[in-house]
Amino acid sequence: MSPQVKDGILDFVSPDCPHKKIGEAYDKASGQYDNYIAGNNPLLKILKRIALGLDKEAAAEYVSITKKMLSQLKEGIVLDIPAGTGLFTFEEYAKRPDILFVAAEYSRGMLLRAQQKIKSLKAENIVLIRADVGNLPFKPETFDAVICLNGIHSFPEKEKAISQISRVLKKNQALHGSLVLKGERWLTDLMLEAAYYRLLWFTRPALSRQELIEILTKHNLKLNSFKTLSAAAVFEAVKS
Repeated sequence: MSPQVKDGILDFVSPDCPHKKIGEAYDKASGQYDNYIAGNNPLLKILKRIALGLDKEAAAEYVSITKKMLSQLKEGIVLDIPAGTGLFTFEEYAKRPDILFVAAEYSRGMLLRAQQKIKSLKAENIVLIRADVGNLPFKPETFDAVICLNGIHSFPEKEKAISQISRVLKKNQALHGSLVLKGERWLTDLMLEAAYYRLLWFTRPALSRQELIEILTKHNLKLNSFKTLSAAAVFEAVKS
């Protein structure tokens, strides 16, 4: 479909996309999202520690993933999906004017926050688009890297999303990702059922470690590195 332009953001999402409620949930959360992820709000910090077993170490890991990806590139085009508000990424992106960053996100509220961040950084190499990860509006093998931080667990059709990401990634290039897994921490599994699925911040079914690896492999993404951080996984997978 041809994109619409709303608030200076290219919008590729079809009006009949079935994931409207998820977008609305993140729209509502966008005002406190940075405080939750960064652990700045005391109550949200406690929630994150109880629910996911994570605190400041997660923020440090997001920055590390971003820097590692950038160290592997001299130039090119990078897809960041879901870009969120650009909390841990945009500042690093602004330092690399030789690379074009396509920051894609389904939530309009998140995109508007991201837009403010781009303006404050005066970054001219970050393009915002609204897109559905299960129906990416790009030609095959467009991107020199894809970064997917804290996102796969929120995708309603996880395998379809990974398939689309693999499709638009160039061969021999890497997907850098992180997500919360099921089966790694019993309290996290309990909190997902009690709160996160109800809030639509995560979607069923969560992936186990083995399920994630199987889906990546199925779609020609070979693990180059993998580690767990409490209930979360951090990985790099190269497209064969």
